[in-house]
Amino acid sequence: MTELNNKNYEPNNYVVVIGNTGAEAEEYTLAGKEDTLVSLSLYTSNSYTDENGEFQEYEATRHDIISFDPWVKKELLAFKKGTRIRIQGKLTYSPFEVMIDGQYVKKREATIIAKKVETAILPSKKKSPQETDQPKELETA
Repeated sequence: MTELNNKNYEPNNYVVVIGNTGAEAEEYTLAGKEDTLVSLSLYTSNSYTDENGEFQEYEATRHDIISFDPWVKKELLAFKKGTRIRIQGKLTYSPFEVMIDGQYVKKREATIIAKKVETAILPSKKKSPQETDQPKELETA
């Protein structure tokens, strides 16, 4: 299998998601097999600073992450709830049916299969000159 970070390989189905773990990962045994998978929920959100300088967060989204890779499973199991991580992998869809107005409707649920995982550093807020201890540069005429 070709590694995702190989510069000669450009996969068509490749996703990168950075967010916070919703809970600690869980390991499951696959039905009828000795193989296991690890499952984790990852939460992402969009945010902005409003006109009053207040932090506003909206659109929190839950992403289902799974992995079959032994090394990635071990890493996922080590993360505590709330850890900021970066996932690289591929997007898959699983079909299911729901009843809407007495009719069964086919839906698809998205899952990310993790191929690589690492902790992610929260970008630091850029400080304005008023917030720093450094003197402002003098303007010359």
